[in-house]
Amino acid sequence: SQTHVYTDYTISKPPLPLPPLSLSLSLSLSIMECHWPLILFLAVNLASVNHIGEAKECKFPAIFNFGDSNSDTGGLSAAFGQAGPPHGETFFHAPAGRYCDGRLVIDFIAQS
Repeated sequence: SQTHVYTDYTISKPPLPLPPLSLSLSLSLSIMECHWPLILFLAVNLASVNHIGEAKECKFPAIFNFGDSNSDTGGLSAAFGQAGPPHGETFFHAPAGRYCDGRLVIDFIAQS
């Protein structure tokens, strides 16, 4: 077996120094330091502006949920037979064919 020995040791040059901040950037930063409370106040207020009267209610005739284990509203029962108790009786007050005992994420989305 051959062993390879590398003896070429090269040292890279030191990195170039960073240029100083430009005058316009340093002026901008100094102005922001003085006025950051005002800028923060304006940003928060502009972000939280609620356009009252412009919101329109959306009504959809149906929601198609290509379910997973967190939102299965009965497909599992259809495939593998009726779920055992409590199968949704706590919220719906009747058997709902679910393996959970209440509402799922998709129910809350549909209600909203």
